[in-house]
Amino acid sequence: MEYQIRPYKNSDKSTLEGLFNRFQDYLVSIDRFDILQRQADYGKRYINITLKTVLKGDGVIYVALFKGEIIGLIAALVYRSADPGARPERRGRISELYVEMAYRNGGIGLALMKRAERYLMAKGCKSIFIDVFVPNSSAYGFYKKLGYTACDWDMIKKV
Repeated sequence: MEYQIRPYKNSDKSTLEGLFNRFQDYLVSIDRFDILQRQADYGKRYINITLKTVLKGDGVIYVALFKGEIIGLIAALVYRSADPGARPERRGRISELYVEMAYRNGGIGLALMKRAERYLMAKGCKSIFIDVFVPNSSAYGFYKKLGYTACDWDMIKKV
């Protein structure tokens, strides 16, 4: 499959709103904790949050295109931990990774990850973090294959 990866452009914003809506729909569909929802304006709000976070965090958004259509995205940023007990080194964070269902398992997610990792390493990051929603076991397996390992657990108790 011939695809292209390039940096985000302002003209991509409305398309990414749709991607974020579909990503949230997917997460809601696998949410066995019943904590997620998708409001009507989710994509619009979330792209604005992501753009602000990426800009503030010396980050980047890349998009994947197939036949000129955006079919995936990745967002990465650079930060230092606020924890005084953590090493004071630059860290990277993959804040978003999404590939449309019809294009998964074709190497696009891997290509997006490699591009974001190169960006973060070039920025001097010594480690890269990514959050994974526990029910998203396919994402967890994907990241493990790339050398990522669990570092922290966020636990929940519904009351």
